[in-house]
Amino acid sequence: MVCLIRFSKTRRRSRIMTAPQPPQPKTDLPQEFAFIRRHFSALAGPAALNLQDDAAVFLPAQGQEMVMAVDAMVENVHFLPSDPPDTIGRKLLRCNLSDLAAMGSKPEGWLLAFARPSHITEDWVEQFCQGLAQDQARFGLSLMGGIRLPRPGHLYCR
Repeated sequence: MVCLIRFSKTRRRSRIMTAPQPPQPKTDLPQEFAFIRRHFSALAGPAALNLQDDAAVFLPAQGQEMVMAVDAMVENVHFLPSDPPDTIGRKLLRCNLSDLAAMGSKPEGWLLAFARPSHITEDWVEQFCQGLAQDQARFGLSLMGGIRLPRPGHLYCR
């Protein structure tokens, strides 16, 4: 997993750039899109464009700066396979939030690249998303976009 948190340097919320309406969901979605829709659509905000793309559309308000950070978390280094998935999700957001709080930034949203090894089950992902949902609500964030990839080996968060 890779997580990038985007922040506005001032306390005023940035404006989200409006985009054309995305196409209606298809019933024959590739596995990646079905997985993303099933687990991450409830976390997505307007900038995510219904998670139909890997990118987000975000325009800071005039006079604001964008501050970004990314912190890595690696299974068996920063967390154990036996750690509760919701705790890992919260830790993923919080390690990035703390870096940016040190700069006086206010959270706006986050991007996620989810590299999922085969030992990570659908139930594990659902619990992980519950942890993300708890903290994104607590800190006023929403998912802005990202990608999911299959990955051999250990779970990797950044």
